[in-house]
Amino acid sequence: MEDLEWWLDTTMFAIIFGMITGIRARQKGYRFGRWFVYGFLIWPVALIHISLREENLSNYRSNLGDVVDRGRPPPTRRQGPVSS
Repeated sequence: MEDLEWWLDTTMFAIIFGMITGIRARQKGYRFGRWFVYGFLIWPVALIHISLREENLSNYRSNLGDVVDRGRPPPTRRQGPVSS
């Protein structure tokens, strides 16, 4: 029973630090999922790594667009020529 408790505690600890790493990466413009896995597996290295990485400005525009456009319906396309 103690082994199970140790595994549960360790897993919860790894999930929490994986999320911290992923959230920090997302704030800097990187993908959450990849950094979550990295932080889950080796969180001390991942936290230092994301802290030293520069912000990824190329992803800011696309990430912001996903958030802004999420509530809007997709644009409609016209079928055939438009008559006046």
